[in-house]
Amino acid sequence: MLPTANSPIAATPRSPLTYGEPPNTLTQPDGDAQQLLLSEGAYVLRDIITLGAIPPPPSEHTSIPVNVLDPKPQPPTAAPHLSLINLVESPFAFTGHDAHPLSDRNAGEDSPQKRAGPTNGTSRLSHLASGNLKGYVRGNTTQTSNAPKTPSSRDSRELIKRKKPKASLLKSNSSMIARVNPQEGLSKRLQDHKPEGYFAFVNNSRAFLWMDLSSSSKAQQLVKVLYTRAHPLCHDVNPHTKSPVHLDVVIGFSSADIMWYEPMSQKYSHLNKNVRNVIYDKEKDDAAFVAEDFSSPLSPAALDGRRSVQLEVRRSMKATQPKANPVAVYKATRQRINAIEFSFDGQHLAIVCEDGSLRILDLEHEELTDLYTSYYGGLSCIAWSPDNRIVITGGQDDIVSVWSLEERSLIARCSGHRSWVSDVRFDRWKCDRANYRFGSVGEDGRLLLWDFSTGLVQRPRAASMRPSVVSLVRSESAMASRTSLIRSIESPKLTRDSEEQSSEDNIVHPVQSRAQVATLPPIFNKVVDEHPLSAINFIEDAIIVTCSVGHIQTYDRPKGTDEEGASVGDESTGSAFSNPFK
Repeated sequence: MLPTANSPIAATPRSPLTYGEPPNTLTQPDGDAQQLLLSEGAYVLRDIITLGAIPPPPSEHTSIPVNVLDPKPQPPTAAPHLSLINLVESPFAFTGHDAHPLSDRNAGEDSPQKRAGPTNGTSRLSHLASGNLKGYVRGNTTQTSNAPKTPSSRDSRELIKRKKPKASLLKSNSSMIARVNPQEGLSKRLQDHKPEGYFAFVNNSRAFLWMDLSSSSKAQQLVKVLYTRAHPLCHDVNPHTKSPVHLDVVIGFSSADIMWYEPMSQKYSHLNKNVRNVIYDKEKDDAAFVAEDFSSPLSPAALDGRRSVQLEVRRSMKATQPKANPVAVYKATRQRINAIEFSFDGQHLAIVCEDGSLRILDLEHEELTDLYTSYYGGLSCIAWSPDNRIVITGGQDDIVSVWSLEERSLIARCSGHRSWVSDVRFDRWKCDRANYRFGSVGEDGRLLLWDFSTGLVQRPRAASMRPSVVSLVRSESAMASRTSLIRSIESPKLTRDSEEQSSEDNIVHPVQSRAQVATLPPIFNKVVDEHPLSAINFIEDAIIVTCSVGHIQTYDRPKGTDEEGASVGDESTGSAFSNPFK
């Protein structure tokens, strides 16, 4: 049920209109107006928040300049996405004792793993906060340690001394910030906030909103920040540094700016402008970036225009201890990067690109470990399973692909969407050591849910026949007529060194045909909005779906429990994905 003129609107006070900006509205449907019927019960629509439209500022040009390197006009804005955080739930961690699926790969006597020693949860990279930035800005990591349940006095002192943003957002004279609208009685609303309730950070056109989803007046944002020369495209909140008086939020803009935002104190700082794959540490000051001498050279593939399988290190974290941002810079590809996501242990980084490639980077050893290719078109979204063994992607082929890092191959294609897939996400409350649930949304307005078990997926008979290595580089006519630049893998040139050839063959994985990969049907498939959907989020008691025009739909999970008397994935079940810090 979408908001209409006759829809009942929650009786929440409205703030006065400002500069012709309509307020957000809250629709609460009567009865079971819309349900998602699954085997465990009905997910009932709780409410719909409709974000008010944000008009462009008078100084903003209506025409979009065309990049001479990309003839397709790119809009300076992005569809709304949510970053959720609460103050009770500790950062999620996998509690199983199995090694990371990539930790023992090529672990010979002379391998980097053997030289560096064990890496499962012992290196400093294992304490990196996970980030997921989509757009021009490619990453956000903050080096922290996993805090115990009861912090010591030393930890408390370190929290107080932790570096924080210095510039006041309310008193800023930056030409980038047009206006800041804090809600009246903000301090009172923060005092009334329940720790288990979720805060939401939302991008809406040129505005960035901070909302309290647990409040009775949830439609009223706590703070609205409007920008003039840039649009927020992507954002993330750090769960490892949160406290009742502090939150770290990073925002990426269409102008290639990165802003570090602390909403509790309304302070902010600008980080370096850089469009490469970079890692920033908020505890360090910013400085001009200069590539270091030890950067790995471009491979012959990159020099002659083909896809490189080498990770170019412009600044390394392991060579010297950097004193200023960025602490690491990697050039992973020459193509547009659409999304990145860190594994839950912080050891690996997954990257999906416009050319349809999925790259897995080992951050500990700063090398590319795997390169996969989509069936067709570019990839737009990515998610890691809670145990870091499965990666799912979605994109322009209308398919959700399931990749196994243990088998180093595509193990399932999930069909059901009728247009591009916008977002994918695992429901960790419905995952255990052998079974996974994940959801996807697309531009067809459909919400799809999937149950997946590695032991039940059987490959078609044709999969027993090993595919031959096919061409990596297409002809010029094929490159012009198809969105994806690459559909298959080219044999290395005979002039290459044999050792380099073997290494690249071990990294690059050929595209598998439909006959060689199992097809997984969804357990739920329904159009939930007439507009394209842009994001899906899972929380403990609900599923939240967001559309491109600003409808935020919340579906309550079934009130019942499973056969064992506890929700799947809950701590009481002894699941491998339970949170040890609760």
